[in-house]
Amino acid sequence: MERNLAALRLFWPTRSQATSLERQMRELGDTVDAFYDLFSEKNWIFHDHLSVSVIQDILAQAPQDAERAEAMLIEHYHDSERLSFMIRMLRKLPAMSRRLALVDRAQEDYFAGRYYACIHVLLTRL
Repeated sequence: MERNLAALRLFWPTRSQATSLERQMRELGDTVDAFYDLFSEKNWIFHDHLSVSVIQDILAQAPQDAERAEAMLIEHYHDSERLSFMIRMLRKLPAMSRRLALVDRAQEDYFAGRYYACIHVLLTRL
């Protein structure tokens, strides 16, 4: 990342834009590191569909409290619109077509409070 950023600086139109990009990259890296520092023993995975701002908010509110932070993260996933959006993205993947019925049933079970396999089926597919 550092090497790529150094190369970008050579071609970036202004120094302030390069500095801004560098700050954003470091902030993202720090967020991911803090996420894993807090959640790694709970086996959570940072992925591209997580809202960085939501994760930063969770980390700010519960920086040393993994239990509270995990409850906040679960609440984030429990939003039906958010989870439905992530599942809709799966529908675009041809390889998922055979699994969509299972994903739909897992989503229904999740919101009905039947968690027996939902986490494995839903969250590992998103």
